[in-house]
Amino acid sequence: RSGIGRSVIAVRDNENAAAAFTVSPVRAKLVSFAVSGGIAALAGGLYAANFGRQFNPDLVRPEDSLRIVSIAVVGGITSVVGAIMGSFIVQGLPAIFEGNNQVNLFASSIGMLIIIMYFPGGLISIVQNVRDLLYGWIAKRCGYQPKQQKQRATVSQLSSRPKEVVQGVLPLQTDNVTVRFFGRIAADNVSIVVNPGEVVGLIGTNGAGKTTFMNAVSGFLPSTGHVEVFGKRVDHLPGYKRSRLGVGRAFQNAKLFGALTARETVMVALEARSRSLLIPSMLYLPPSPFQEARKRREADEIIDYLGLGAYADSTVAELSTGTRRIVELASLIALDSKLLLLDEPTAGVAQKETEAFGPLIRSIQRELGSSILIIEHDMPMVMSISDRIYCLEAGAVIAEGTPLEVRHNPLVIASYLGTDERAINRSEITQPTS
Repeated sequence: RSGIGRSVIAVRDNENAAAAFTVSPVRAKLVSFAVSGGIAALAGGLYAANFGRQFNPDLVRPEDSLRIVSIAVVGGITSVVGAIMGSFIVQGLPAIFEGNNQVNLFASSIGMLIIIMYFPGGLISIVQNVRDLLYGWIAKRCGYQPKQQKQRATVSQLSSRPKEVVQGVLPLQTDNVTVRFFGRIAADNVSIVVNPGEVVGLIGTNGAGKTTFMNAVSGFLPSTGHVEVFGKRVDHLPGYKRSRLGVGRAFQNAKLFGALTARETVMVALEARSRSLLIPSMLYLPPSPFQEARKRREADEIIDYLGLGAYADSTVAELSTGTRRIVELASLIALDSKLLLLDEPTAGVAQKETEAFGPLIRSIQRELGSSILIIEHDMPMVMSISDRIYCLEAGAVIAEGTPLEVRHNPLVIASYLGTDERAINRSEITQPTS
């Protein structure tokens, strides 16, 4: 797939996540419409040239349209070779073996249904699997070993932007941000500040308005009030434009793009560094081949850094929640985000993996020189990595301060931690080290 194709699939699978990856959903939809319309116009022109100007409805029957769809689905919609294979199965075999009942049965709707059931990716998926097995067998017979990197890359080496922190410019500042749903206030005049190089926690009970507030900051919910990112007011900008200013967003559900592989997902994020051009991508003309090779190499470096090599070619839909979280972090590195907005990055993750997430997030933050606003219910984790914490209750800020101050705040204890000493003691975490 080209960069344009990956972006279109990303918008189809998860529009908000695509926007968080700096992809413009409107542009992706317009490109899809324009390209498909152009192909349809070309088909109409060929029809007119072949059959004359007078249209005959009998020449284009409903079953012909169904047959064209069958060709694409049976062969595989992601490959030109798949379309050729589908044409051969649906049209070629019955013509070659005319009158052969077995062939006609195979090429019939029953045969197509069997192919789709057992090979959802179409016949091209069989060819690709055989190819991969053959390459693996040849590599094993020849004793080929993948070239190992002499030294593991660091996060700062994987990023393409300068790491110095600009003093005096706040990564995030909100002033009286308010979100209403049908008259109900979900976020009530929320004002927070994230300083350069700082990790700020956002805690509160379920329904306190944390995700709503973060969606408003990200540009995915309409709101009132002021939102400034790196000194620029952005509350009038859509989500993808805020992402292009350096805002990286990780969502609570971590669904990402189910039809794309882990590598392709990271490559979607790499569009932020170098945009794919439409015509070169369609015709595979320069600079498209060179861009694709570079993006694949950079994606592999990021994937290897986070230990995702075994899952690089697995679709996101096949991955566990924990692995999808790591893919999301890999994408944030690819985005070169200067401000990371993380919404419960350990939700649905096993406790052992949760314990590893805190140091990983802090390490990425230090090496990228980024600032982080993180929503998290795991109190030991959020207390251990945060420099400051805000607590929300019923959409409003009820406390702000260092982890130690917030932990002992009476309002936080009454609202969130409760009066159970075990819950309070569990949140006892030492201050993070920078």
